[in-house]
Amino acid sequence: MSLRNFGRPTAKPTAARVNLLPPEIEQAKRSSRTRSGVVGLAILSVLVVVVATGVTVFLAAAAQARLLAAQNETIQILQQQNEFVEARTLAQRVETVKAAQLTGTLTEIEMQALVRAVDATLPAGALITSFAIDSGTPIEDFPLPSSPLERPRVAALILTALVPSLDAIQQWATGLKALDGFADDLVTNVALDEDTGLYETIITINVNSDLYRARFAPVDETAPTDDQGSGTTDPTSTPTPSPEAEVTE
Repeated sequence: MSLRNFGRPTAKPTAARVNLLPPEIEQAKRSSRTRSGVVGLAILSVLVVVVATGVTVFLAAAAQARLLAAQNETIQILQQQNEFVEARTLAQRVETVKAAQLTGTLTEIEMQALVRAVDATLPAGALITSFAIDSGTPIEDFPLPSSPLERPRVAALILTALVPSLDAIQQWATGLKALDGFADDLVTNVALDEDTGLYETIITINVNSDLYRARFAPVDETAPTDDQGSGTTDPTSTPTPSPEAEVTE
């Protein structure tokens, strides 16, 4: 800044402006601008509402489509299951029959084989005149031993026999111990029949669970067979060469 201009204002003079328009016109302009802003805001609000409604409708339609697809898949699965209802019912009946067979034969014993085995132990001259069988059932167990010295049993064979001598009775009782499934025996009511000269005796033979037949018990398929367990092989699989063949070679 030079000394010539020191102390003088630096701002440039501006020309004075005078608004000669009536105030109504300015008011009309401001009102027009306000209305334009309000209209724009309203249009924007409408656009937002329309977009939001469209998105909502789209999401609802997508959800409805997924619901219909899930319902159709469920119907198809039910239809496929209905195709196998008879097979499942038949399989359930088969399993029920198997369970009934297994339960009904849990206490089954081959009594005829047992009687034949006992008859084979009779001493010479002895004769069985009567017998009775007492055993448990699938719903009622055989009575437990009444003494700790008695062995567990599942059935009893009660025999009435005519035996030629007391020694023969003792021998018979001893021979019964070799029977399969033998638990113990009890000799009672030994009496001499003077008319025949034979001793009438009653003997009770108790047997254990080794005599259960288990006809319908599940079979363990993993158990080795007799050939596998013994480790034997088929002798025909490796034939022995003849002497003629050895000479020829």
